[in-house]
Amino acid sequence: MLLERFNREPSEKTLARIKALGHTILEHLSEPISGARDLLRWASRRFTLALLTRGDDDFQKRKLKHVRFLHYFDLVRVVLRKDAHTFKQIMDELEYSPEKTWIIGDSIKSDINPAIETGANCLLYVYHHRKYSWLQEYGYPPIGPFYKVRSLTEIEAVLRTPSSFQMVRDFGHSALTIKDTV
Repeated sequence: MLLERFNREPSEKTLARIKALGHTILEHLSEPISGARDLLRWASRRFTLALLTRGDDDFQKRKLKHVRFLHYFDLVRVVLRKDAHTFKQIMDELEYSPEKTWIIGDSIKSDINPAIETGANCLLYVYHHRKYSWLQEYGYPPIGPFYKVRSLTEIEAVLRTPSSFQMVRDFGHSALTIKDTV
């Protein structure tokens, strides 16, 4: 804990504030990202959708029910840690080969690198929340090529015609690049 590192004791006020923030997180279920429902509706008609997410099973499923997304997924798995073995288990369960599987995530460490290890197609969604700052593990170097997008509409575009887009090998800060078709 940070306070232990600096040899300090937490005040009752600080502990009460931390506890209140924790309850807020568990009680306040956020609304979906703009365009998420449209993307899920489109994708669920064309693909078998599986959701692999970290966290508490009841809480994650409650969030999915709250935003009415649960029915879009053929499989929902909540785990403590995502890794290549877990991704491969799900692909095997759905009888999908890695080269025909797309893994879309917002973390190099937890989504992209494990997916690259399995041989799946990878799409990094670089998302910045409108209400708070969430630091993903972008400091981790990717172990292979992947697609990178900054909007949900770009996800659909890449899934429709991946050959029209350039894969990247680092996180960088540039937007998605369309391949020259000359």
